[in-house]
Amino acid sequence: MMIWRRGAVVVCAGMLVATMVVPAAATPPEPAQVWIVTLDDDHPSARHAGPLVQRHGGQLRQVYAHALNGFSFSGSAQAALSMERSSRVVRVEADQPVRAAGHVTPSGVQRIAAPQAHADGYDGQGVRIAVLDTGIDSSHPALDVDVAAGVNCIDAGSTSTEDANSHGTHVAGTASASLEGSTFVGAATRAQVVPVKVLADSGSGSWESVICGIDHVTGNETISVANMSLSGSGTAGDDCTTDTASALRRAICTSVDAGNLYTVAAGNNGADVANSVPAAYPEVITVSALDEHRCIRYVGGGPQRTECGEGLASFSNYGVGVDVIAPGVSIYSTLPGGGYGTKSGTSMAAPHVAGVTALMRSVAPELGPDQLRVLLQGTGECPDGTQNTAESGACSGQGGWFADPDGIPEPLINAPRAAAAAGEAPAPSDPDPGAADPVASFTYSCTDLTCSFTDTSTTDGDVSITSWGWDLGDGSTASVADPEHIYSDDGTYTVTLTVTDTNGGADSTSAQVTVSASEQAPVDGFGLEVSVYKVRGLQKADLTWTGSATYDVFRDDVQVNDEAVAGTQTGSVEYTDDIGSRGGGTYTYQVCEVGDSPSCSTEVTVSF
Repeated sequence: MMIWRRGAVVVCAGMLVATMVVPAAATPPEPAQVWIVTLDDDHPSARHAGPLVQRHGGQLRQVYAHALNGFSFSGSAQAALSMERSSRVVRVEADQPVRAAGHVTPSGVQRIAAPQAHADGYDGQGVRIAVLDTGIDSSHPALDVDVAAGVNCIDAGSTSTEDANSHGTHVAGTASASLEGSTFVGAATRAQVVPVKVLADSGSGSWESVICGIDHVTGNETISVANMSLSGSGTAGDDCTTDTASALRRAICTSVDAGNLYTVAAGNNGADVANSVPAAYPEVITVSALDEHRCIRYVGGGPQRTECGEGLASFSNYGVGVDVIAPGVSIYSTLPGGGYGTKSGTSMAAPHVAGVTALMRSVAPELGPDQLRVLLQGTGECPDGTQNTAESGACSGQGGWFADPDGIPEPLINAPRAAAAAGEAPAPSDPDPGAADPVASFTYSCTDLTCSFTDTSTTDGDVSITSWGWDLGDGSTASVADPEHIYSDDGTYTVTLTVTDTNGGADSTSAQVTVSASEQAPVDGFGLEVSVYKVRGLQKADLTWTGSATYDVFRDDVQVNDEAVAGTQTGSVEYTDDIGSRGGGTYTYQVCEVGDSPSCSTEVTVSF
């Protein structure tokens, strides 16, 4: 039997994080490999890359100047270790491989209602979408390719950005394809696509080439949307502001801070997107794949049956790191040589979102990446077919996508609603170019191990604080203005606050915060008398004290009474402990009131 359910698919691409591996010994000549170097802000890569490579050994490959202050070089692990010791170097990491995220084989453009957006006058005109991929067929009649704005990051000696693989051309057509000369329509129809060749004709590449592409996008002010339908193994790792952040994430953060929006494939491992990069990075818009006709056959445990519905594609990554969902199965799009064909994967889902953001940026170029993300989610379609009632984030109480492992219903992008919302969104307040950077400051008060922190930072002119970054000194962080924190141990902690204003200006300040758990005032123990004796050689002890509460009796810190001993209002309380041992021995007794904060007697030690 066939059971149809409404649902959606989630696909995400992963994130790359590398660690440098250095051999313990330098036996026969070490093979050269590619390393990525991040320099501190005081040493521009254009000036220092060459001398550093010359000093420490190796061959300079790429120099990054926009998204990352750094470079790549080929050399031995020993050269990389020597390089890392330089005071000018923040981090050295081994290059890592990436490859095209999707070839599992357009109704997709129809499913996101893009034709309605086109009819409403939204076409993406004036927007350039960078396609970080295998290149683009520049002569395809359905594509408006800005070859001059492109770059080849695979072969530094070549300017060709043509696509001999087909992945990049297919992605480009989904993002934006023109109406003239073709019956094919992309998510946008008037946006130009820019070929940024970061994957070889085989569909593989590495961090080195991807960072080169991000650097190119960041340095080209005419590009405002970028699509990365690629993925590699890794996790989000440390925040961009730390020295331990990977070069790839650092480059993306810089590019996003400059206003560039990145749509990224969630990945095709059918696993949590947290283990794929760059999809795991919170700075990008991560896209899972929708299968409009997902079917599952059930056998055993009753009659065989097949259930079908609109849901998460079987290959798609999923998880809390996914922002939105888009069609990703049997997507019809452009191919090299002027042709067309179908492919499947989260690689095919991501460019749907790139095209829609081009529609949005064509009418509201001033909106930032985070504002666009919120609008995409808030105008998206939930599994039950209605618009997301939440202003941002996943749908809540509006159904679930069929066969979605994590049960988180990411909204399906809706092109006409997203474009209209962008046109109506208030523009962000203009920065005050003459304003000075903010001055960070805070106050705090602590009781026992609990501290409350209050931001007292000041700004100049018409700017305001937009973000707070707290390092609470024990490995914990916070991103709100006035956090409260409970420390686990007594001690002195260095607490640092970093604030950023609407101009992008930032400042930090630190303070030493000392916390100590309060000690209860000692209570003088009430009197306890203990007499010991033997009966037929077995040890016994008689305990006597005065009190009206109920009590527990302890011998060597172990409770010996089965039931609480009741006190009296006037006389003394007695209890006999049948120790039951023979021979000698030494014991310490104490009697405590029953309760959460008991008062105890003095300790009495006796011997036989």
